[in-house]
Amino acid sequence: MKRGIKQWIASVLAAALTFSYAILPVHATTGETIAGEPETIKVASGVQASRETNFDEGWKFYLGTSSTAQNTSFDDSSWQSVTLPHDFSITQSYTTSGEAESGFLPGGTGWYRKTFTLPASSAGKTLVLNFDGAYSDAYVYVNGTLVGENHYGYTAFAFDITEYVTCDGVTENVVAVKVVNTIPSSRWYSGSGLYRDVTLITSDPVHVAYNGTYVTTPNISGGIGTVCAAVEVDNDSSDSVEITVRNTVYDSNGIAVSDTAEASATIAADETATVTASPVVSNPSLWSPDSPVLYSVRTEVYAGGSLVDTYD
Repeated sequence: MKRGIKQWIASVLAAALTFSYAILPVHATTGETIAGEPETIKVASGVQASRETNFDEGWKFYLGTSSTAQNTSFDDSSWQSVTLPHDFSITQSYTTSGEAESGFLPGGTGWYRKTFTLPASSAGKTLVLNFDGAYSDAYVYVNGTLVGENHYGYTAFAFDITEYVTCDGVTENVVAVKVVNTIPSSRWYSGSGLYRDVTLITSDPVHVAYNGTYVTTPNISGGIGTVCAAVEVDNDSSDSVEITVRNTVYDSNGIAVSDTAEASATIAADETATVTASPVVSNPSLWSPDSPVLYSVRTEVYAGGSLVDTYD
């Protein structure tokens, strides 16, 4: 199935999301859980709302190797509490045994862990964990299962974690990430670890695919600008679905400056389709260093007559 093959495919958030997480360390002597107050993150609804929930806070970190840190029962109470982005090279001691390109700072292996709960409202949604970057070899575990690896330090990557988490507002889920930086690895100082943001992306099973829009402007002349927006739409549900994709161009003030172009398609269960709809902008302003005009394309996906996803 597509979900099993493409676990790295992410999605976007179209509606309100509220989720809580709490670091719940275990006392090293008594074995009792030390529970803090859970932090609740609320993301506003509406087309201007963020589709992602920031996942940077509440991590525990350990510099060194471990064969069991991915397990949910692992005791991380003695680990350092960190907030991402985090670099575990910069805190180490300078050494002449290192290399100039890495600032004479060592790399090594670091482990990150985060414990969190997800609300019952997230059940039935597609959940994707997105990493803007990890330097440089990353191994991501969710509740003890290796869900994916990434072996390049400068690009974003994401994994579909829907099948590996529990969404009931009570059960604790654990994400563990091992990051390895074997020096020499770069021609400049790269840092080590989860050095960029991490986000949790939640969506309806029918949604714009991860990095799923491709926008070009094939014709800008005679006072009009044609904006060709090809949109990949995932159908993670178990049924075939008829969708309509609507694309509209907005200026930097959030004002629509084009017509709304739409196109329809049928997507089989667990498949992806590309739908192209090309709105037209009247009297478009061209970008230049002196006038850095920026437009955005808003994509709305409808299924069964209901709006299920919005992506800018």
